[in-house]
Amino acid sequence: MNRLMVVGDVHGCADELEELYAKARMDDQDTVILTGDICDRGPKSKEVLTFLKAHKNIHMVLGNHDLYHLKAAEKGILPQNASALIEYHEMGKQTHDELIDYLKKQPVAIRTPYCEIFHAVRDPRKPLEEQDPELLCGDREKHRQLEKELGMPWYEAYRGDVPLIVGHINYHWEQKKHEEEGKPFVHVNRYGGKIIGADTGVDFGHALSGIIFPGEEIVTVPSKANHWEEKMKQYHFSREMRTAQIQGREISTKMPVEGKPFPTLPYGREMVTEFDPKTHPKNPAVVKLP
Repeated sequence: MNRLMVVGDVHGCADELEELYAKARMDDQDTVILTGDICDRGPKSKEVLTFLKAHKNIHMVLGNHDLYHLKAAEKGILPQNASALIEYHEMGKQTHDELIDYLKKQPVAIRTPYCEIFHAVRDPRKPLEEQDPELLCGDREKHRQLEKELGMPWYEAYRGDVPLIVGHINYHWEQKKHEEEGKPFVHVNRYGGKIIGADTGVDFGHALSGIIFPGEEIVTVPSKANHWEEKMKQYHFSREMRTAQIQGREISTKMPVEGKPFPTLPYGREMVTEFDPKTHPKNPAVVKLP
């Protein structure tokens, strides 16, 4: 059928991902692209990884949570974000190593004839090939600095012809439109630039959403639970102290955990993938960012 479905942040919610894939009637002739953050917060990141590896037609871009794991592995330490640290504990080292091997092969952006996909933010003054990979993946400080320079939200200054599809932020929640939280954020700015925010908060008890091309059909499935709230209670996680109780020990995500250093991993923070789902959905071409 050669359709394309872009799916918002999955965050370890395997049941919802499998249900969405089935509801959209995807098969191996279709292409699915995830907006990043495949792990952390949800209950079944192992199963998400297994599902992705079993479906060669599913691709992804890297998000900030994926980078928490990659950067920690690069330094030879445990993840320093609380949800990533909990994920490491639940996965175990062997599965976590498999996660790292999978993530380091992934790009930061994907361009298709229908849209451009990246996790978080892009500088609307530059083409995709000149973007800062850390900004695309959701670096908060670079995000704040960009919007300070623009004097407006980054997506209000986008003037391109193709829609941009991102994850990272549930924009309806950010704008306090709580009745819309389980729906994708679809916005056209004054220049005609279109952004679709595909993160609909599946990890916070809302929904997992996909946008299908051609046609921009929206498909959603409800979340099974407020997964992150449940996990925070399980691990006695404190937002104020940034600590979690793991196996009876209080672990702070502010303090580096010593580990054995090893060589830098060649992971794909600097890759843009470009392909047409109609011609080669399983074998995209890779373009390096400068």
